[in-house]
Amino acid sequence: MSRRVDYDFGDQLGRGSFGVVYMVTRRSDARCCVCKEIALTKMSKRAREEANQEVSLLRRVSSGSDYIVQYMGSFLEDDHLHIIMEFCERGDLSQFLKARETQLVEEQVVWKFVIQIALGL
Repeated sequence: MSRRVDYDFGDQLGRGSFGVVYMVTRRSDARCCVCKEIALTKMSKRAREEANQEVSLLRRVSSGSDYIVQYMGSFLEDDHLHIIMEFCERGDLSQFLKARETQLVEEQVVWKFVIQIALGL
């Protein structure tokens, strides 16, 4: 089971309604990961249940596929849920599309994404 002391926390990568995403380095092997830190005290009971369901779902779908971001662990500490996940160096589909702004995406690129999404299912 992971703990906060198992990771060196780096830069903040993003922020949402209930938490913050940090770049972290796993101390055991120097692997770069991300940590989604969720403040449970700011959440309703239902939202806390959904956060726990997210962890359960991530645990089930993380099968080692190259097409799914890998769940690497989670832990509770100081009323915060920490979800450790694989770091996607090149970003995600949303970031790719935002970076292109109003440019059309070529059909062959769209097909590559469609195939990767299908392989992840």
